[in-house]
Amino acid sequence: MTEKHYLEQLNEELSQKLGNAIWAFAKIEWLTYEYIKRLAGSSVLELVANQSFKLRLEVLEKIIKQKKYDEGLSKNAIAVFKEAKSLSEKRNTIIHNPWQVYVDLKEMEFVSEISKYMNPDHSYKAEDIELFTDEAQDIAKRMQEAIIALTSRSKRMR
Repeated sequence: MTEKHYLEQLNEELSQKLGNAIWAFAKIEWLTYEYIKRLAGSSVLELVANQSFKLRLEVLEKIIKQKKYDEGLSKNAIAVFKEAKSLSEKRNTIIHNPWQVYVDLKEMEFVSEISKYMNPDHSYKAEDIELFTDEAQDIAKRMQEAIIALTSRSKRMR
């Protein structure tokens, strides 16, 4: 069996990391739909389903404030939403820009990264994509926990 060329190996590695990152953030996206429906019903979900991720987070925040859930639990959920919103900025750079592979002539080494076309200071290497994936998974878990705590606590308080 012949060994794969360096760039073929790199392509497979980067594709896997990128796929994992997309999948991890997709869960957060899905949770916004699920929780709008759970907290406000299908009719509200139909109104906002085609809106941006950030707008759906704002809708969730307003729903939570209007329903007057436990203040501490509400603040926790809203804090997690803010983290998700912040993470979406990274997601946009990662998803909407291509991997670049080039030789850094000063360091004489291959560089592979994703960076914003108009702002190369916002760049992500393979390790950064793995950290993004871990962070997205953590936020999804905490988002689930926050909403479950809100809804189960409110049922007991009624």
